[in-house]
Amino acid sequence: MFNIAICDDEKIMCEIVKESLDDYAKLRGLDLRYDVFHSGRDLLGSSKKYDLIMLDYMLEESGKANGIAVAQSIRSTDEDVVIIFLSGHPRKAAIPAFEVGALRFLPKPLKKHKFYEALDKFVKEKTKAEKTLIIRIDGESILIEIKHILYVEGYGKYCIIHTKSRRYECHETMLSIEKRLPPEFFVRCHKSFLVSIRHVASFTSTCITLTNRSEVSVSRDKYKVFQSAYLDFHARHL
Repeated sequence: MFNIAICDDEKIMCEIVKESLDDYAKLRGLDLRYDVFHSGRDLLGSSKKYDLIMLDYMLEESGKANGIAVAQSIRSTDEDVVIIFLSGHPRKAAIPAFEVGALRFLPKPLKKHKFYEALDKFVKEKTKAEKTLIIRIDGESILIEIKHILYVEGYGKYCIIHTKSRRYECHETMLSIEKRLPPEFFVRCHKSFLVSIRHVASFTSTCITLTNRSEVSVSRDKYKVFQSAYLDFHARHL
C-alpha cells in the first residue's frame, strides 16, 4: 500500500490525477490511497505520513506561486518522501525541482505514458530489495519495510512475517521470501525460522531472543552458520 498526497489548486486537475492513479493501480495490481489538498498550507498541516506527493509547481497561495516553497518546507522534515511536480511550465520547473530532490516533473496536460513512467519509477525506488518487500495477501499488495522485519516463520507452503508492529500471514513459502531478502541481514537458524541479525538481542546454542523479546529456536546444524553470520554482521557494523 502507498499513501499519496495530491496538492493542486485546480480541482479539475486533482480529479484527473485521481482517475489516473485509479487506472494505474488497477493495471499494476497495487493499493494506492490518496488524499487531496488544494493549498500548500493544508498539505503542510497534515500529520499523515506520505510515500509520494504529487505537487503543483505553480501552486497559487496568497497571490504567489509557492510549489517550490512548499516542497522545501516538506524536505526540512521529511527526506524520504518522493515528490513529483505537476507543471504547465516544465522548463522553469527543472532546476528548482532538482534542488528539492524531486523524482520528476510532469507537464500539464498529463500524458498517460509519462504519468505511468513516473509512477513506475516511484514504485521501483520504494521497493528496492534492501528497503522494502512486497507481498500479496487476499489479492492486496502489502509493502513491508525490511528494516522492521524481525523474523520469518515457515509453515510448509505458507509463512508468517513478524515485524515490530504486527504479523503477516503470507501464502508464500519461507524459501520464496528468503530469496527476496538481503542475505547480509537475514540468516536461516532453523528449518522453520529465518531471523534478522540486526534484531537479535541475545542467543544460545538452542535459542535466539529478539529485540521484542520473542524467542525462536536454533537447530544444531544451523548454529555455527548463524553464529558466523552474526559475528560477521557486527564486525562490519562496529
